[in-house]
Amino acid sequence: MKTTYPTEISVGKILDPKKAVKSLNLSSRDHYISKPILIENFLLLTTQSRTAALFYIDNEKQHKEAAKTAKDLGLGFKIKTATRLHPFIDGFAVKLDRAFTFSDDKKIDEIENLHPTLDPEYINLRLDVLSQFSPIFHKKVSSILEYDSCCVSTFTRDMYSMVNPDERIFRQVALYREKNREVNPDSFYVREFIPCKPNCENAAAKGRKFENDLRNQIDDAVADVYRGIKLDHLKDVELGKIFKKCDSATRRYGMISGFDVF
Repeated sequence: MKTTYPTEISVGKILDPKKAVKSLNLSSRDHYISKPILIENFLLLTTQSRTAALFYIDNEKQHKEAAKTAKDLGLGFKIKTATRLHPFIDGFAVKLDRAFTFSDDKKIDEIENLHPTLDPEYINLRLDVLSQFSPIFHKKVSSILEYDSCCVSTFTRDMYSMVNPDERIFRQVALYREKNREVNPDSFYVREFIPCKPNCENAAAKGRKFENDLRNQIDDAVADVYRGIKLDHLKDVELGKIFKKCDSATRRYGMISGFDVF
């Protein structure tokens, strides 16, 4: 993405959560970034619930707002751009901009060192892939975001088994509903996260903590909004929206079959 907006901002003086939520002005209709992204990837860092977060930037307006928001809140910000190349269509490329926010500048080096990783075991399964889709790469990202090891291990196993993780959790939720087993919304605590199972207690503990942090450090209204966001994430999974969208992109653009150059 060609832009004059900052692609890296160091951590400053992080705003108090109550001041941060006023600065975000969540009720405004003028945002180019959605309310869930503002809460999950910015506000939850000011409460120290998260040390780092990741979301995708689709255009310059979002880039501008994300950089300004991070600076206003005193958070670190870094764009990591990848170019997805199609293995069979010469000259075909799709740019992907990941935006990381963080509350500790030590994260900068970890993010900077994110590169496509040669994973011989995975390459043997997918001869056309050298990419960010490798399990080794995802483990690095998950480490930065401090995801739970049980969920990361399951995600990695999905990949080595050629299973779509989004489809796996969709089918798990459906099976749990059919068997009248608990499906816990707290386990779906941020959008870019797939739990190992619909009632993963390690993930649910984070979901409860994040909500309680907002309730204790800001107010019930903001915590209730976040509660609704978790319920929406679960609903999207239950309806199959995420994996169907990914499957459509795969068929249309050959996304899974490409490789990334950072």
